[in-house]
Amino acid sequence: MNYFHNEWLKTNDGWYEGIQVYTPSTNNALEATNKTIKDDGTFRERHVLSRFLTIATNVINNWSVERDSSSINAKIFATEPTISLELWTLSYQWAKSTKDIICISNDSSKTYYIPARDLQSISQANLNKYKNKTWSTFNQFTKSFDI
Repeated sequence: MNYFHNEWLKTNDGWYEGIQVYTPSTNNALEATNKTIKDDGTFRERHVLSRFLTIATNVINNWSVERDSSSINAKIFATEPTISLELWTLSYQWAKSTKDIICISNDSSKTYYIPARDLQSISQANLNKYKNKTWSTFNQFTKSFDI
């Protein structure tokens, strides 16, 4: 939990998890594309210019064929979010809901606690349970809060 908290709640708090069917799951679409090019094209190695140009040509050809919308099992790039209107609406309603947000400040940061789901507030008992962190796995965490 310490790693998760430091890495994803403090250091990289602006990242997100993006997912689309038949594409890599990543928090950064550009990095996923970059990794695929390096892995498939062996760009992790140094090549002489002639070999590099051959590999680059093959990568471009493969990507063009794979993403041709007339091909069977084409890998189509998403140009718009694939979120349903219902989920957009629910998200908007949740964001506009009146929840009791708890903010605890210390010398260098602020920690916010926001009630999830339909809860309007967080009990002091649940806040203490979270702060004491008596779990070491995500499954233990969900069980401790009856999630």
